[in-house]
Amino acid sequence: MRGRSINANASEQNIDQQRKMLKNEGARELLLEEEKRLIEEEKRLIEEEKCLIEEEKHLIAAKARNDRFAAESVAKSSFFIPSSTYYLTNVIYLRLLGLIFFTAFNVALFQNIALLGSKGLVPACKAAGFSDVIKFTWTEQARAAFITRPSLFWFIGCNDEMLTLTALIGVVASLVPLVFGACNVFILAILWLGYASFVNLGSTWLSFGWETQLLETSIWCALALPIFSLKRIDPIMGQSLFLVSFVYKLLIGKIMLGAGLIKIRGDECWRDIWGKNCMLYHYETQPNPHPASPFFHHLPHSIHSIETLSNHVIELLAPVLLLPFLPRVCRLLAGLLFVFFQIVLISSGNLAFLNWLTILPALYCFDDQFLFPLFSSSIQEDVRKASNESQEMTYLILDKVLCRSISHEKKDDDDYNDGTQQSHRQRIVPLWKLASFVFRGSISLLGLSYYAMLQEPIVRNLMSSRQAMNRSFDAWHISNTYGAFGSIGKVRTEVVYSGQSSEDAEWREFEFFCKPGALSKRPCIITPYHLRLDWSAWFSAMATYQHYPWTVNFVFKMLEPRKKRRINNASWSVLRFLRRDLVLPIAIDVRDLILYTPFEETKPPIKIKASLYEYRFTPSTISSLVHSLPLAIDNEFITNKTGLGKEICSLLPKKWTWNFITPKSKCIATAKWQQREAPGGPFFAISVGEDLVFETGIWYTRRLLSEYLPAIEAGNPSVKDFLKANGLN
Repeated sequence: MRGRSINANASEQNIDQQRKMLKNEGARELLLEEEKRLIEEEKRLIEEEKCLIEEEKHLIAAKARNDRFAAESVAKSSFFIPSSTYYLTNVIYLRLLGLIFFTAFNVALFQNIALLGSKGLVPACKAAGFSDVIKFTWTEQARAAFITRPSLFWFIGCNDEMLTLTALIGVVASLVPLVFGACNVFILAILWLGYASFVNLGSTWLSFGWETQLLETSIWCALALPIFSLKRIDPIMGQSLFLVSFVYKLLIGKIMLGAGLIKIRGDECWRDIWGKNCMLYHYETQPNPHPASPFFHHLPHSIHSIETLSNHVIELLAPVLLLPFLPRVCRLLAGLLFVFFQIVLISSGNLAFLNWLTILPALYCFDDQFLFPLFSSSIQEDVRKASNESQEMTYLILDKVLCRSISHEKKDDDDYNDGTQQSHRQRIVPLWKLASFVFRGSISLLGLSYYAMLQEPIVRNLMSSRQAMNRSFDAWHISNTYGAFGSIGKVRTEVVYSGQSSEDAEWREFEFFCKPGALSKRPCIITPYHLRLDWSAWFSAMATYQHYPWTVNFVFKMLEPRKKRRINNASWSVLRFLRRDLVLPIAIDVRDLILYTPFEETKPPIKIKASLYEYRFTPSTISSLVHSLPLAIDNEFITNKTGLGKEICSLLPKKWTWNFITPKSKCIATAKWQQREAPGGPFFAISVGEDLVFETGIWYTRRLLSEYLPAIEAGNPSVKDFLKANGLN
């Protein structure tokens, strides 16, 4: 029993030991598991600490960016405007564009009927293939013709009423950009289509280079205009204006290069800078002289050489400054040179609205930062807000479209990047506005690309040794080539028309508004207005009447008594309303296009002839002698000053090379006065012996060269045949 008891105790001890061992192993395992758990927890804490550190870094970076954005916002709201915005440029551009369209449509309103109307000097509607019946049609044939040659007259008919109505609508529509400095696509379409309708008549009166230049210059601004809104400063158009600025830099560049290259390749005098350069002759021989033209003409030879050189620098070298990779100051300098150059031309001649129009694309060399001081504080504040909002939309697009697609790391950074500002952007920029911003920017980018593609024939023309001047490559005139004064006349010639009331009566001259005629009539200032008849008369003096048949028609119509014209049989007529009710001086007869006729309208002259004269600016020494004459008594002067003729002849410039006047010539000066009712004044008729050799007045000196048109009588059958052969009535 005792042995059995001892064995039982031993077994219990073994069991206890085993139990203790099991407990120790379980505890050890628990300890190991606890140790593992603590290690994992420590790792997790380390990871969390790392995340906290990274988050702190992001927050610090975001705060720094917030501070930077806040500082920029304060700067922008106080004085800073980005150099890549063109809101103010666009305001000035639209006002000047409105002025030019207002002028152009007024020219059409007041002159079209007498020039190209049904009874005009050169009727245009039928010759261009348009129906003269007022109709409103939308046929497939009219639409196809419109695509080929855009003109409203395909749909409404072309006659005096429609010519007047189209011009009147253009005048009214042009007041919107002129007055408000704002425009939209709808109004621009009215202006462009109205003027394109006139240009595509193909008339000799609308064949000037600035007609197509106006169409090209105006149509491309539609890329940065709202469809219907007249909001002057719209942030949605921010990027569109930036892209359109490249269109106009291209345009002003090709205008300048075209004008410069046509000169270098043309007249020798443009290359003879220090010799007989073209500026020695330009001011005297240009179409319609300006009162300042004689001053510029009589400047020293060295000044004219500098002018010629400056012309080449501005037209050939300055466009290089527009290259986009050059500093901003280069673009500003080019713009200043272009604008200054055009202002000089405006101040020295009457070149219609050509120079005003050329300033338009040059304006886009100037950004808002440059133009900011020229505007009021309210407009400045509007520009600040629009610029900031446009920039915010640009940042948002870049953040969401570009930055987040670069990498996942950049996406994470954007999530931390100014969360409050990002939500602020989303709050102040509605989705529709952002979509409009992207859409208009995309359209402008496509327009810029298309315009660049259209320059391929322009570049080939500029590079060609047979460069064409003022050429359109299609009837839409959206991309053309330009050039001016490739050749310069060395002597000014003028066609002077005069009539005779009876066989024994003296020949009395007709006087144009701006064309040189009366020797003491002051040159006009009409720029930017365009006197189409005066311009065409300048061209006609360079050739014969066979090249300009309208000159014969002009004489033929002046020989006829003025008839009371029945404007329209309709119950209401826009032409009758403007002429009779509003008493607007709309020209409906050729006599309305000239300043003075020495004959009664009901008793026209029996004969009219045209003589070709050489005209010169009177030297100041001779002009002062004419000024010193006493007032006329019964249209004649009494002067006892001896030797006056010889003195005048001795003062003639040697460069005129009037070899018929020699030191031995016995010049006799007879003081005269043009008919008192005419816009003229005193002048000297200089004779050598019994022959009249030249006449000199306050502004001009002239001598007879030849007969331009022989004396024509009313009803001359040969004249009628000539007019009929040339499609004139």
